[in-house]
Amino acid sequence: MRPWSALPAKARLPTNTWASRGVATVCALCERKNAHQVVAAYRIVVCAECWDLAAEGWPTSAEPVLFRTLAKQGLLIADRNEANRLPRDYAPPADYAL
Repeated sequence: MRPWSALPAKARLPTNTWASRGVATVCALCERKNAHQVVAAYRIVVCAECWDLAAEGWPTSAEPVLFRTLAKQGLLIADRNEANRLPRDYAPPADYAL
């Protein structure tokens, strides 16, 4: 008897392609390796240091990278927060089709 079922799986579990391939991910902002913080709103991966520095919003030095990434993916640019910075995490308007 074979050790597997002939029935198809109900659904595949999502996999972390970076971890499963053993690829060192580079931070989108500082270009250092070992970035692990996924920023879903901007669809980028950043290192822990860049993530921590952006607690009150992304620094202005990061804006060119963020604008380029958002434009490339057709995403909206977020409104600035009280500190006049782009927010670290935001959600696009509900009527915006992703």
